[in-house]
Amino acid sequence: MSGIKKLAGQTIWYGVSSIAARFINYLLTPYLILMLGKVLYGEQSLIYSYIPFMNVIFTYGMETAFFRFTQIQDKKTVFNTSSISLLSSSLLLCMLLIGFHVPLAQNLNG
Repeated sequence: MSGIKKLAGQTIWYGVSSIAARFINYLLTPYLILMLGKVLYGEQSLIYSYIPFMNVIFTYGMETAFFRFTQIQDKKTVFNTSSISLLSSSLLLCMLLIGFHVPLAQNLNG
């Protein structure tokens, strides 16, 4: 029964943080539109909409793979391999984003 209590407790904490973040965003929307204007707020929203996609591209589902492979292989080996892979691919993607920031910005502006 303690496993169910632990799962319920973790679910509550993750759920509360998600709900709180959405509620704060809902409350801040009129203020941000007033302060930034509709156009700048729209641009900010567009950038924030790209973040989840970039998160998937940068991590490529490694958290799920890590938990799956630690059941099969040595945790230290899996951790080292996944860390090196994520670090190297993240550095490469960051360098590409920095190198092509002007064309990307122009493409985002339409």
